[in-house]
Amino acid sequence: MATPASNAPQVLLFGPFRLDVNQRLLFRGAEEVPLTPKVFDTLLVLVEHHGRVLDKDYLMRTLWPNSFVEEGSLARNISLLRKTLGESPDDQKYIQTIPRRGYRFLAPVEAAWTEELGSGSSEGDAVFHPSGRVLQERAPDVAALSPASDPEVRVFPQAAAPVVPWRLFRYAALAGLAGLALGGFWGARFVGKRPAQVMHAAIVLPADEQLGATLDVPIVLSPDGRHLIYAARKGSELPRLYVRSLDRLESRPLVGTERANHPFISPDGEWVGFFSGGSLKKIPFGGGAVMTITPTGGDLRGAAWTEDNTIIFGTNSSAGLFEVSADGGVPEPLTTVAYDEGETNHRWPEVLPGRQGVLFVVSTSREFDNARIAFQRFGDARHTVLLHGGTFPQYLPTGHLVFSRAGSLLAVPFDPKRPEIQSLPVPVLEGMLRPTSPIGAADFTISSTGTLAYVPRQLQRTASSLVWVNREGVASELTVAGRRNIGDFSTPRLSPDGQLVAVQSNGENRDIWIYSLSRETMVRLTTDGINSLPLWTPDGSRVVYQSTKAAGSNLYWQPVHGRGPEERLTPGSPGTQYPGSFTSDGRLFLYSEIHPQTKRDLLLLPLDGERKPAIFLQTPYDETTPRVSPDGRYVAYVSDESGHNEVYVQPLRGSAAKLRISANGGSEVVWGHHGEIFYRADNSMMAVPVRTYPTLEIGRPRRLFEDIYLAGSGRSANYDVTPDGNRFLMLKPVELPTSASAPIHVVLHWSEDLKARFLAQ
Repeated sequence: MATPASNAPQVLLFGPFRLDVNQRLLFRGAEEVPLTPKVFDTLLVLVEHHGRVLDKDYLMRTLWPNSFVEEGSLARNISLLRKTLGESPDDQKYIQTIPRRGYRFLAPVEAAWTEELGSGSSEGDAVFHPSGRVLQERAPDVAALSPASDPEVRVFPQAAAPVVPWRLFRYAALAGLAGLALGGFWGARFVGKRPAQVMHAAIVLPADEQLGATLDVPIVLSPDGRHLIYAARKGSELPRLYVRSLDRLESRPLVGTERANHPFISPDGEWVGFFSGGSLKKIPFGGGAVMTITPTGGDLRGAAWTEDNTIIFGTNSSAGLFEVSADGGVPEPLTTVAYDEGETNHRWPEVLPGRQGVLFVVSTSREFDNARIAFQRFGDARHTVLLHGGTFPQYLPTGHLVFSRAGSLLAVPFDPKRPEIQSLPVPVLEGMLRPTSPIGAADFTISSTGTLAYVPRQLQRTASSLVWVNREGVASELTVAGRRNIGDFSTPRLSPDGQLVAVQSNGENRDIWIYSLSRETMVRLTTDGINSLPLWTPDGSRVVYQSTKAAGSNLYWQPVHGRGPEERLTPGSPGTQYPGSFTSDGRLFLYSEIHPQTKRDLLLLPLDGERKPAIFLQTPYDETTPRVSPDGRYVAYVSDESGHNEVYVQPLRGSAAKLRISANGGSEVVWGHHGEIFYRADNSMMAVPVRTYPTLEIGRPRRLFEDIYLAGSGRSANYDVTPDGNRFLMLKPVELPTSASAPIHVVLHWSEDLKARFLAQ
């Protein structure tokens, strides 16, 4: 019987096991040992390199080429292999763990070939020793020969493709990304139909830049894949949009986009759209004047720019998608929410090429991993649900629908001409994104040319600490159970007696927590829905907050100590509502609400009787954060009627003219109890003396202190003041090792890898 012609070993023998490389099977004696494909691959790599220490980076890049998974995936595969091979972590006779490095396969390995004997089954194979003699024929239980005991045994490790550990890309990204980008963009013009090479790189942000809020969408690629737009805060500046060309090593800010989020780009790449101040806005890609397109009637939940200069967008209201001209106008409904089928909202639109239709997310509950992905043609009255379980859909011209679920990207073939899904989605980027956010967003973007950019989950960490700050700016940190209070907090609110703090916690879910200053403990108050922006009632018995537990984002309140049910405070509205303040007797409540034509308006709600709200202030401008004076005679609020935010005061009743009290910009207003109004001007805490009786008298603003504390979003103040006005409860940013210089991962020509994955199935 002749030795097979191929020089590559087809069978690897170790202990009582036989690893059939061609058939991808593992045998113990005559019995087949079942392994999943990825676990088999893990074993094969270890066995082929037996005796060598394989770094975790090398293993992960070899087992998951052109993909990024967590280290836990490798650890799980190793654990499964140990169980399969009959060893424990303490008895490492096959796989040795090298602490902080990787793994090594310890057992002697013998290489051989198989020659099929007719049936084609593994039991009909003859196994050849390199010398040419038959080691096994139809009797698979062959003892492995040690290379030391048999000089004829040779090991033939498979030649692995060159693999560069990801950390080298991380350190070399700034120097090499421009070359990768130019090679990818311009080289593709001259190679005809030859598949472009998939290349990985990372954009490392400057040390003083941090990506935008975790709930928002911080990044988007231009359609041609040459530019990245991202939202970030630089040092003490307000967050804004930045442009990073992939063939450049530096970013440039888009001046005028302060407090912007959810960026998106026009199909021709000439305009950048974004959301700010309750409205859709746009700015030329090269910079210039910001133009307001339309108020949205709610916080933005995705926008897409069509080829005929129309913008499709969704909001957090209990409504479907809207469409509006990119040149401005009144939004018109595009989709209809099927409430009778359990739908509550439509969001995250993706327009298909040639206006063949729109993909979007249908929310049915708080869990967007269980949401539906739907399709609707323009002009149709109803939509079709394509998938159950996923969010944030994006379409590639390769004919694939990519979406997010539980921190992974999945893909499935999709033809817009036949809008139906005929196969199961396949994971294409496993476990690398942060868990799905409470609004259904995901931190990835794909250009129409097939470039992928995403922010890995381990870098999505922001932190702050509650601190007391006196009028001279000296800070002291609060503690929880004797330890530093570090978390992702916002909008702290002191109870009227100064003993408790209601604070918004921004984790995977937004909820309200109650912190006891005396006991140094924190207790969760809310559980259902996305809950934010707490506010105490004047008697301290209840907390008001914004919640999405029903359709839209409306205001609720509940007792702090559990004596009574949670209730809706304000009438339901499709426009997002924001808490303001109570009069001291608790009989009137001021709040703001978004209206499509007039942005945020101020409403006054009597708490006696029918609770029917009345308009307190409605203009074409944005009015926010109403604060009633302690004597109930005046209201301080923030408005952008001058072109930027300023603080104003006007009577609660009557028609007297308003007065501006801030000098050069102001927001986050709080009315103190002892004749002062406080507000923030960038990083400065400002105080204005004010007397309301017998007439309104306002003094000159003066700066108390200046330092970097977390700023509010414009919807509410991100600090509070003690009743005596001597201390401020603020949020100090806390630097975490993973939050500085967070890279954005870029995969050029990622669509080529996507196509290869489906061709290999």
